[in-house]
Amino acid sequence: MHSVCHVINPASLDIYSYISQLSGRKFTNARLCSGKGLKVLGSRLHNWVRIEQPSLASSERSRSFFNELPPEIIGEIFIHCLPRWYTFPKAGEVPMLLCQVCSYWRQVAISTPILWSSFSSITDPLAKKATHLSLVKLWLNRSRNQPLSFSLHSAPKSHWVMEEFLKEIHRWHEVVIGLDDVLGRKFLRIQGRNAPWLESVWLTIQPGNWDVDQLGPVLNSFPALHRLQLSNTPTASFVNTPWPRLTHVTIHCKIPVGHFITLLSNTPMLECVILYAKLATSTTPSPNLIVTLSSLRSLKFQAEDSGEVLDHLILPSLLSLDISMPKYYDALRRFSERSACKLKAFIQSDSRANPYGVYCCLKLPCMQSLRELTLFSAVSNQSLALLTWSSMPNSTAGCLMPHLITLILRLCTTTDGIMSRMIASRWPERNSTETLPTSLQHVGLCYYWDGACRWNRSRGNDATPYPVDFSYFEQLASRGLDIHWSTLLTPHFP
Repeated sequence: MHSVCHVINPASLDIYSYISQLSGRKFTNARLCSGKGLKVLGSRLHNWVRIEQPSLASSERSRSFFNELPPEIIGEIFIHCLPRWYTFPKAGEVPMLLCQVCSYWRQVAISTPILWSSFSSITDPLAKKATHLSLVKLWLNRSRNQPLSFSLHSAPKSHWVMEEFLKEIHRWHEVVIGLDDVLGRKFLRIQGRNAPWLESVWLTIQPGNWDVDQLGPVLNSFPALHRLQLSNTPTASFVNTPWPRLTHVTIHCKIPVGHFITLLSNTPMLECVILYAKLATSTTPSPNLIVTLSSLRSLKFQAEDSGEVLDHLILPSLLSLDISMPKYYDALRRFSERSACKLKAFIQSDSRANPYGVYCCLKLPCMQSLRELTLFSAVSNQSLALLTWSSMPNSTAGCLMPHLITLILRLCTTTDGIMSRMIASRWPERNSTETLPTSLQHVGLCYYWDGACRWNRSRGNDATPYPVDFSYFEQLASRGLDIHWSTLLTPHFP
């Protein structure tokens, strides 16, 4: 191991000088000390190799810099060159791209199995079977005994690839798979005990000549599975299946409110639930039950009336809530009283919220622990007055959300000057003895401005819609507050 003699800051260095520092030309035994540094270098290195790759093979300079680095450091840097999503097994992508620079890089890349343990096996319809299979086998061989993560979607040749993955089922860790007739039948034959490392599955289902209803029992048989994502509306049998081990559920399609509540009731260990599509209104009454999820910490969904869901839930550990506002504020109040949770983040994510409902929501006990607040609409003067901090002892307002550090407000139609007054009250220059409120750190604002007002006021000349607010925002930015603002102008043609 190398001792840490100097913390290198990659932000101000080009690729050569950065590697030079790492290799000890300027700082003996220096090494990367943080994941952030590795990510910065990995990103730069990836872009650099893409541009310079044709000339790198004969570049003595590139080899000399890297030959002085320990191979374990180079391997870590290579890992941070990988994309966030699955890489593709082809010459122009990492890790094969790294193997084309020089023999030393190739040797390090091949001896770093984690580089080859996560990839997408999407098949090219024009590729030969032998060519594609040889690449898949190469990746599987070089990944050695690493946990295996892969993406496989239905295509004319995908069943050949699936056979290769099934030979390594004992290493499956995260799987993204599209199931058609052929792949679906193969998947249903899997015995869960043969995949002891499988923790995450993302399914896209194509109905056909196979028994989709058997997916629930198969998925339940995987002993370590706790993350599930669905791209299709789950069947009734799927929703009614008990899921005793799932902790994370993500659904990318519409699902009826009643099915959603039933699914929650059958998944007692949930910690995070995300719905990316709006809940469909149920044609049948929602189940008459109250679901208590003691471990749920994050919930995100939208519905025509989110109160139809909230009225069925008790979530005492909830920290993050991202919802469309309920039609009636009382639904959120009842939820807050039942759950007695202390939220850290609240996102109101629809553009048709009622300003009075948002105003009442901000006063709920569950909101007073917030550190992050995002409102996508219905930001009124009344709500800003409520958020304005006051240290006056007899003040009836100004004591809300004392720990707020991130504030995002969209489609604001407030009176000029009120917003800047509120932000100033939460970013004070105070003595060290004053501890509340916690100073804001991040502010993002988007004003909604009627184009007719602009035309009538300036007759075509460019005017600042909120001169008091915008002038003060510039002052706050110059004094160090991370604040961004913009104006959404509605079209107007006189």
